[in-house]
Amino acid sequence: AEANKANLKGAFKAADPKPLYSMRKVDAPTAKAIADWAKAQGFKSVSDDMHVTLAYSREPVDARSVPVGTGPMNVAPAGRGITQFDGGAVVLTLPPKGLAEQWQALKDAGASWDYDTFQPHITISYDATGVDLKKVKPYRGPIALQGEERSVLDPDFKPTESLLLRVGNPGY
Repeated sequence: AEANKANLKGAFKAADPKPLYSMRKVDAPTAKAIADWAKAQGFKSVSDDMHVTLAYSREPVDARSVPVGTGPMNVAPAGRGITQFDGGAVVLTLPPKGLAEQWQALKDAGASWDYDTFQPHITISYDATGVDLKKVKPYRGPIALQGEERSVLDPDFKPTESLLLRVGNPGY
């Protein structure tokens, strides 16, 4: 673990804390399977940027102090649900096991979070027109997430833009 921490510190360029964005992408075969499931449920448009956000911290964080979740992660089918957020996004909620630990480690390092709790989720669509969400059964197929990716949070982020444009930016 100590060797892993040393390698992480060498990977980040900035010595000073910065606002942080951290996420795990849904792997391509899983994203396609979820998109096919969503279309079969009646969603006319489906997100092309499926991921789980672990940190969206406007507060500066020294992310070098928290090991990066480098390996892939599989998400259990139990505990999944369908929810519509206030902004209209329809999401597949996930059980927190594994993801909540990563989120908590970033919070413990100083990351801010705009909500009272952490509910891991994958955004399915921003348009539920014509879909009776009470009848939608959560996706039960395998979900594979890629390793964690971190970047400096872009304060000018707009929800309609792809989050992937922000990943890989130098700064940490």
